[in-house]
Amino acid sequence: MKFLLAKISFIISMGVITALHFTVDDFSLVWLALPVICFFILVISGSYFIKLDFFLKSVNNLGLNENRVAITFDDGPDTNTQHVLDVLDKYNAKATFFLIGSKIEKNADVVQEIITRGHAVGNHSYSHSNLFPLKNPVQIEEEIIKTNKLIKKISGVETSIFRPPFGVTNPMVAKGIKRAGMTSIGWNVRSYDTVEDDVEKVSNRVINKINPGSIILLHDDREHTPQILERILQYINQMNFETVTLNNEIELK
Repeated sequence: MKFLLAKISFIISMGVITALHFTVDDFSLVWLALPVICFFILVISGSYFIKLDFFLKSVNNLGLNENRVAITFDDGPDTNTQHVLDVLDKYNAKATFFLIGSKIEKNADVVQEIITRGHAVGNHSYSHSNLFPLKNPVQIEEEIIKTNKLIKKISGVETSIFRPPFGVTNPMVAKGIKRAGMTSIGWNVRSYDTVEDDVEKVSNRVINKINPGSIILLHDDREHTPQILERILQYINQMNFETVTLNNEIELK
């Protein structure tokens, strides 16, 4: 909806500026660059910031009135996931793991362990390719369905939640998600644990942004994630927040 409004505004702006060029003396067509630049900035921002809901509606928080938070992990299953699960157990916390299909095939036992320990799983595409946002809707739908089948085959669980790789969205990704009948999941607390190895910096970045209803993004394939998670869970316990899985919360939306 926001993308549609942006397109309409862009077209109207271009029309108004063109009309002014022909009706007002010395009105330069250079002004046409302004709506072009603004539209370009909007599209780029909407693509890379999923919480803007620019191309499609995503679940980015649980609601500010909820004294609960959702911890989510992307890019697994991984051999490091076991350590993450151990930390979650230590604090009696629950989480949602967004799984990559190609990694499910290599780590089926980890998927089963996630479910056995009472956590939820979501879909994070089959390939997690850098070119995923450039795929057409049919290709995106195929990746989602393929991964859903793998999850169901290995764990017996059916999932309807999908997180786009890198959190990048565009009209093609939006159509692919819709074709697959999935709910898009974003976040409102990003750890940047994929670009920062300092445990204290990453954990403090997350802790300083946690509020009631937060959806927290972490990655279970990073060696330092268990240490970061432990610090975050200590804070969550201090604040008396409940950790919830997204499959349960989505049903309440």
